[in-house]
Amino acid sequence: MDVNIKKTKILLIGCTGFLGGRLLEKLVRNSRNEISVISNSFSGNGLARAARFSVNIIPGNILDIESMKSSFKGIDVVINGSYLRGGGKSTKLSIKGTENLVKLAKENNIKQFIQISSAAVFEPDNSPLKNEESSFISNKYTWCKNKRC
Repeated sequence: MDVNIKKTKILLIGCTGFLGGRLLEKLVRNSRNEISVISNSFSGNGLARAARFSVNIIPGNILDIESMKSSFKGIDVVINGSYLRGGGKSTKLSIKGTENLVKLAKENNIKQFIQISSAAVFEPDNSPLKNEESSFISNKYTWCKNKRC
């Protein structure tokens, strides 16, 4: 084993959902990753799954930039898959929260900021890859609208 290989410090936000939970499991398998998880909820199955692993679980809320400031220090990669519930305000809240995360990433010179979401926001089609020009679901369901923002 090469002791000169630097551990990648990853900050995962939104690990309690389906996509984030599975991503966390994959990231933990690589021993070169040092993972911290920010969660604003300490109940439910998602965080219980995360607690099975040797990760640093940090309370925080993407709308409260002060609650997350120290979590960004020394981080190499930020992965955001968070979703804020709030009825009709969900999209605006999530945009504001993501703006906070990007601001903290810039302030801390984080080189990689990865935004993840499920493919459920896209209309079914035959193309295997989606991008910014792919068609979105016309469903007015708040979750889909929020994930498109």
